[in-house]
Amino acid sequence: MLFEGIVAQRDDISEFKSLVKFCHLPVVFYKEDDEYVAECPLFYVSSHGHDKQEALHRVKEALILYLKDNNILETHPYQYEYTREEMLKKAEELFYEYSEPDEEVPIYEYQEIDICIHLNV
Repeated sequence: MLFEGIVAQRDDISEFKSLVKFCHLPVVFYKEDDEYVAECPLFYVSSHGHDKQEALHRVKEALILYLKDNNILETHPYQYEYTREEMLKKAEELFYEYSEPDEEVPIYEYQEIDICIHLNV
């Protein structure tokens, strides 16, 4: 399930009312030179860091901005079925599309993450 929908509406968080959406997303990691890359194959969003934690933190920030700024939450289906194998295959396809012909496919690690997006109403 990609988007679990609106799970909370709080008036007491700040002076602004906001809707909160929680998203459960796939992420793959791989090492490139001396940095780690984290990417979400569903949305072609990626980031990097000196270690996995930094890469994960940065890709979460990038996903929040991407989903919020592009109104994906309003137009994308609330449920999206995917498997680990499908996401690893999609990551490999992205690698072939954006890499040099002689580059080796990296060894991917798979993880699912949760992010929280606040939408103003």
